Amino acid sequence: MSHQVSRLTLAVALAAVPVFPLAAESAPAAQAGGQPETGPEPDDQTYDEDTIVVSGARVIGQVDAPQPPILELDAADIAAYGAGSLSELIEALGSDVSSSRGRGSGGPVFLVGGVRIASFREMRSFPPEAIEKIEVFSEEVAQQYGYSPNQRVVNLILKDNFSSREIEVEYGQPFDGGFSTQELEGTYVRIDGPSRLNLNLDWNNSSLLTEGERGVLQAESSKPTFSTDPDPADYRSLVADSASLEATLNWAMSLGAGTSLSVNGTFEREDSLRLQGLDTVTLTDGTDTVLRAFNEGNPITVDRRTDTYSGAATLNFGLGDWEMTGTADATFAHARSVIGQRIGSEGTQAMRDAAEAGTLPLDADLTGLFDPAGSDTALTDTYTINTLLTARSLPLYLPAGDLSVTLTTGYRWNGIDSEDTRNPGVTTDLNRGRLQAGVNLGVPLTSRDEDFLGALGDISLNLSAGVDDLTDFGTLTNWTAGVTWGLTDKLTLNASYINREDAPSLSELGSPEIRTPNVPFYDLAREETVLIETISGGNPNLAKQTQSDWKVGLQWEVPVFDRSNLTIDYIRNHSENVSGSFPTLTPAIEAAFPDRVTRDLVTGQIISINQRPVTFAEQDVERIAVGLNFSG
Repeated sequence: MSHQVSRLTLAVALAAVPVFPLAAESAPAAQAGGQPETGPEPDDQTYDEDTIVVSGARVIGQVDAPQPPILELDAADIAAYGAGSLSELIEALGSDVSSSRGRGSGGPVFLVGGVRIASFREMRSFPPEAIEKIEVFSEEVAQQYGYSPNQRVVNLILKDNFSSREIEVEYGQPFDGGFSTQELEGTYVRIDGPSRLNLNLDWNNSSLLTEGERGVLQAESSKPTFSTDPDPADYRSLVADSASLEATLNWAMSLGAGTSLSVNGTFEREDSLRLQGLDTVTLTDGTDTVLRAFNEGNPITVDRRTDTYSGAATLNFGLGDWEMTGTADATFAHARSVIGQRIGSEGTQAMRDAAEAGTLPLDADLTGLFDPAGSDTALTDTYTINTLLTARSLPLYLPAGDLSVTLTTGYRWNGIDSEDTRNPGVTTDLNRGRLQAGVNLGVPLTSRDEDFLGALGDISLNLSAGVDDLTDFGTLTNWTAGVTWGLTDKLTLNASYINREDAPSLSELGSPEIRTPNVPFYDLAREETVLIETISGGNPNLAKQTQSDWKVGLQWEVPVFDRSNLTIDYIRNHSENVSGSFPTLTPAIEAAFPDRVTRDLVTGQIISINQRPVTFAEQDVERIAVGLNFSG
C-alpha cells in the first residue's frame, strides 16, 4: 500500500527573510515496503564466499548519456536552497544551469523523468518538495533531445506520490521605506505516478518610488529657479508602480502502452505606471531668465499593460524501435503603451510672450493654466507557435556500444503587429516562419564496460548537423562536432566545436519606434546629467550573424565528498555581424555611430539618443568557467 503526502502551508516573508511554514507538514511517506521505486532487483545468484558483490539500482527517469551530470541534487539538497517554487530554485542555481557558450545562449532545456516537455511553464510553479532528484547536464546532451548546443539540460525526477496545498504571502520593503512589494500565491499539486495536476494563482504588486524620495541629485539645467515650483524629482520614477497576475493550469496523464500526454494553459497580466517628469518653460522679461516647472496635476507618464495567453502540449509515444516526442507551444501577447505628451513650445508661446511683455510676472502661479496635453498610444501584438518532433533510437550496436540517433524536425512561426499614434498611417506587420530539420549521432569509440579498447577509457563522438529555412532570411545552417573522453570513472575530458548561422529576432527588427521624453542621462563627454529624449524600437537593417565556438573542458568527481565535482571549461567564441543593443555612449561609440546622437548645435548638449539595436562587425570572447559543487 502506498501513501500520499498531503501538505497545507501558510508562509509569510518580510523583505529578505526566508519563507517559514506555519502549519505542520507531514513527512513524505515511503513507497510500498519502505523503498523508493527503482529499476528491477538483481537476480538471485549464488556467489563464492570470497566474492565481493556491489549492486545498485538506477532511479527511474534518469538520463543515460556519455557525459556525466554536472550537478546532482537529491531531496535534501533541494530543501537546503529554501526555494518556494521550482522557478525560484532554478533561479538560485544560476550559472549551474546556464550555458557559458558563445553569445545569446538560451535558457536550459527541461526534461521530466528523462522526457522532453513543451515549456517550463508546466513545472515552474511546482513546490521543490515534489522533486525527488535534479540532474544538470552539459550542452552536448541537449543535442540528443533536438536542441541547440548552447543550452544545458535540467532533468527533473518527480516523487511518485505527492500532494500539496500552499498559500504563500510575502511582504517586503527597504528600511528607508518609500515603497513596498507584496505577493500572494496559491498552489495545488497532485502527483500520482505518471499523472500530475497543478493549479497556481500568483499576484504581485510594487508601489511607486520617486527620485525625490531617495534624494537623487538633479541636473542643474532641470532645476526650477523658484523653490515654490514643484520639484521635478518628485515626478520621476526610480521604481514604477506595477502589478502582475498569473494563472496556470497543468495536467499530465498516461494513455497506456508507453504513451503520455501533458497540457498547459497560462494567463499573465502585467501593469506598470512610470512618472517621466513635469512640463517646463523658460521665461524672460528682458532682464532676468528663469526656468519654471508646472502642471504637477498632470505629470508626464508612461502607462503600460501587457496581457499574455499561452498554451502547450506534449505527446510521448513509441513507434517501433523509436521513442517519439512531439511538442507544441503557442503564445499570444498584447501590449499597450500610453505615453503622456509634453506641452510643447507652441503651447507655452503665449506664456513666454506675456512674460516678455511684462504682463506675466516671472514668479507667477502657473497652476491650472494648462489642460493635459494628451497622450500617444503604441500597440504591439506578438504571436509565437513552436512545434518540434524528435525521434530517438539505438539502431546499431557497435563494438563499443549502441549508436545513438536523434532525428529532429519542427516549424516555428512568430509575428509582430504594431502601430503608434506618433507615426500616423504607419503600421508594422512582420512575421517569420522557420522550418528546421536536423540529425544528431552519438558514436561510442571505446568502452571499458564493453571491453573494447577499454585501456583508453570511454571515448565517444557527438556529431550533429541542421538546416533552417526562414521565410524572411533564407537558409541558415549549423553543425557541431565533439568528443567526450572518460579517462576514469572520476575524470572526464571533452572538446567541441560549433559553427552556426542565425538571424536577428523579430523584436530586434520590427518593434515599434517609441520616443520617451525627460529621461535622465549622464553625458560622459561633457560630464553632466541632462534630460533627453530616447528612441527605442527595432532596426530593420540588421544583418545575418555567424558564430564559431570552441569549448574544451574537464569534469572531475572530487573523491573527498559524495556527489561533488569540479568542472573547468575554456570557451572561445568568434562572431561576425553581431546584433545587439546600443552600447553605453562614450566618445568612441559616438564617433562610430554619429547619426545616433543629436546635440544642440550651440551648446553641444545632448538632445536625443537613438538606442535601437545596431550591428557590430565582429566580436571575440574568451572565458574560463570554473564550478565546484559540494553535496552530502
